[in-house]
Amino acid sequence: MISFELIETNRTWTCPKTGRWEITCVAGGQSGGTTATAPVSGGTTSFGSHLTASGTWGTVHNADGRGSKGGGGGWTLANYGGAGGETYANYYGAGASINGGIGNGFGYGAGGYGSGQAGIPGGIGKLRTMELTINQGANISCTIGQGGIAPVTSAGNGTAGVISVRYLGEAIT
Repeated sequence: MISFELIETNRTWTCPKTGRWEITCVAGGQSGGTTATAPVSGGTTSFGSHLTASGTWGTVHNADGRGSKGGGGGWTLANYGGAGGETYANYYGAGASINGGIGNGFGYGAGGYGSGQAGIPGGIGKLRTMELTINQGANISCTIGQGGIAPVTSAGNGTAGVISVRYLGEAIT
């Protein structure tokens, strides 16, 4: 029996064993953009009607004319979040943290970069987790939110979300 599974494409998941399951949904990350062309939101990720993650965490940085801004960090199964790095015209700015990037962020639901003087980085897809009892053979429709597509070539796309399904043990009665 599979006790942990990552679902990266839209499909139906069939429960292999009755028990307690931990479900994590990550929404698609927001693209980068500019002051003239706003970032594009990522899509919603859902595990049937049980759990949905939509939207982004964090606020979009205001463009300040100083240079490129990296995308926010997504979920790598070990870490979640982090600010993108910044570079300025002729010198290095702030470094990236956790899963943030100088370009796009890393991980599921990461934000895209904003490049150039009017660049705005994308936010990261929201992460939601819950535990629930699922019966063997139950079919659950899974939808994966795609990353936002950058509205201009000087910005990066957000990355797609994901669903993780982890078996925790026998159902509590």
